[in-house]
Amino acid sequence: PLHSTPLHSPRWDHFRAQRHQRDPTGTSLWLARQRCVFLAGDFTLANWQLRSVVRQILTMGSAPSSLKGERAQALAISCALAGVVVWTRWFASHGRGETQLALQLPAAPSGLSPPGGEAEDIASIGVEATPKPRRKKRKPHKNWNKKKGRPFTADELKKLGVQYGGKGRFDKAMQKFEEAHRLYEAEGALVTPSYADLLTQMGIWNSMQDRGEQEIEKYCEAQAIYERSGGTGTKEFAGLLKNMGIWFMERGRLSEAMAKFEEAEAEYIAADATETTNFAGLLTSMGNWLQQADRGDEAMAKFEEARRAYEAVEGATATRGYAGLLMSMGNWHGRRKHVAESMVLYEDAQRAFESAEATETSDYLGLLAHLGICYGEQGLTDLAFEKFREAEAAYEAAGATATEEYARLLQSIG
Repeated sequence: PLHSTPLHSPRWDHFRAQRHQRDPTGTSLWLARQRCVFLAGDFTLANWQLRSVVRQILTMGSAPSSLKGERAQALAISCALAGVVVWTRWFASHGRGETQLALQLPAAPSGLSPPGGEAEDIASIGVEATPKPRRKKRKPHKNWNKKKGRPFTADELKKLGVQYGGKGRFDKAMQKFEEAHRLYEAEGALVTPSYADLLTQMGIWNSMQDRGEQEIEKYCEAQAIYERSGGTGTKEFAGLLKNMGIWFMERGRLSEAMAKFEEAEAEYIAADATETTNFAGLLTSMGNWLQQADRGDEAMAKFEEARRAYEAVEGATATRGYAGLLMSMGNWHGRRKHVAESMVLYEDAQRAFESAEATETSDYLGLLAHLGICYGEQGLTDLAFEKFREAEAAYEAAGATATEEYARLLQSIG
């Protein structure tokens, strides 16, 4: 019988003893397959075993009938597989040594499965299965526009940067601006109104990072390209002039600032763009200039004009510009001790910032802290503490806990 064939491999003896407890007949086809596999580890032993099995088959004619049938089938398969192992082991050791042989054996018929469960994986007893080739997945383009099924254009990357900047995600915004710059450069489109607008947006980004010198440099570059490429008389060029006016105003150069504001107003009118949020933003800036020049009544009149302009544009009340206007109006009332009016405007400004998803901007963070101070001055300590906690959470979410403003907020919380 198969299981009584002499073998001197300790690994096989241990394996056979375990299987013999569950399969005393030793005639399982699965057991024959496992014997062949274990023989693969020793060429000399396998060669001897092959001769032994062949002798059994040659004497099968004179053997009792109990050796026939299913046992004969098992012996034949064992012989064939042992022969394959012997030949391939010889070829690997005497032929090309680096050749790797993957032995694939047929699955056992359902009637000859090992008792107690499924057959073990061949790989678990030392025989490698041939790995299936994996098909490499095609990586998507780095700047792939999924909606349109193509890479982003320079203009689309620029708009994405503006959107990220509006939400306070300044690193992501600059990343998109730089990608757009490389595309413009590759296309040879560095003297175009579209590229000039990109420079304007990069200037705005620098203003949000308190980089005043880099900001005005970008504005001056953009102005030169607008004039060279015939891009004047557009709302984009008017917006650039407005931003340059704000830069001058923040540095107390009021005469230069108003000159830029007036130029911008003329450009908006020439471009027939007076019913836009950009023009409303210009009116807000002019109101801030008037307030800084101690012309308070004229300033509020300009603010009211700007508010009407914003509210005339659909969806404009959920923008950062509109929130900024409300803050300016609240400041105007605060200077005149109109506490109730200023608080209403500040609360409206908070909702506008949140609608615009601009909760990581410095204006929004400062507004929350200012609201807490205002409530505290009115003796509304619970509301003040609530606003301070909102401000603290907003600073942490924006990653702005290493700023002086955050330190002052913690002092206010006390």
